[in-house]
Amino acid sequence: NALGDGARAGEHLVTAAEFLLRVSEPEATQRFVEAVASPVYETVASAHLGIAAIDHEQGRLEVAIEHVADARAIAGTDELLHARVDIAESDSLAERAEHAQSVGKLVPRLELVRREGDPQLIAAYESAIGWGYKSLGDKAKGLQHFERGHAAALLTKDGRAIGHALH
Repeated sequence: NALGDGARAGEHLVTAAEFLLRVSEPEATQRFVEAVASPVYETVASAHLGIAAIDHEQGRLEVAIEHVADARAIAGTDELLHARVDIAESDSLAERAEHAQSVGKLVPRLELVRREGDPQLIAAYESAIGWGYKSLGDKAKGLQHFERGHAAALLTKDGRAIGHALH
């Protein structure tokens, strides 16, 4: 059916864009922009998060925040999608040295993320919480989360996630 084909195409665009983002290719933005036109809300929200990541990396924090807000609005009642949005919001808070708020953004959904078992999301959550606690001066608590993030990142074989947890 056409919707199924469109959904798969949108997912492939987001996957391609996420890969290009990891290898810092300028094409990533274009792929994410194309994915925003998908009929599948998860794809559209993921595309906004991808665009936000690029804007954040390039120092356009306010524009990134707008795309994260778009992703949050699209997420509706999808708690796992909200968890992915939480990571992006946490990054923005950490960038502004609002570490307590960053940790506070992530901790409420941590058990849900762990239960779902997606190692990439677990790695991102645990590492971001680890950074927050480290920045707040609680190195022991930060280390616990970094270790959990590292274990999850190893399952993904994502060098960037592994490096983030090891840092």
